Amino acid sequence: MKLLNRAILLSLFAIVTMGWTTHEGLAAENEPLLSIPPTIITIADPANKIGNGSNDYELFSTEYVKSGYSSIELLTGSTLKVSGNTNAYISVNTLRIELYLQQWNPLKGQWVNILAIGSSTEYKTNSISYSKQIKVVSGYSYRIKAQHDIIHNGITEQLTSVSNQVYVN
Repeated sequence: MKLLNRAILLSLFAIVTMGWTTHEGLAAENEPLLSIPPTIITIADPANKIGNGSNDYELFSTEYVKSGYSSIELLTGSTLKVSGNTNAYISVNTLRIELYLQQWNPLKGQWVNILAIGSSTEYKTNSISYSKQIKVVSGYSYRIKAQHDIIHNGITEQLTSVSNQVYVN
């Protein structure tokens, strides 16, 4: 009987110890490994086409999307040149790019979408570019967020890119 009690106690101790170890391991997995600045977003949740949340970072692989890029440049005074491009590995049925202007809101501590700049769509190609000049209010930091969409043979792939930021004096 003493041997059975010891076996039960040792089993309970092992189960409790494994539970703590597993719990600590899971907690460590939820902690971010690197501090990523807010200007780098690899991909956004497709359901939230212009999201700004901390869950916008995700590793992925694609069949058709080769790259997506967005940029912003201060030309003169308060005039910005904004642009973006999407590249596919092959010629695809539909390529689309949509640009959004974002402004840094220090009170919220996040980037806020303030303007849907425009979009462009091309068919039966492997590359698309879109650019525009816009005037903005000075005294703020701005960046461009681009939604890149590829549709080919019934498959849709989406990528979101974010430009560098510029401060308009």
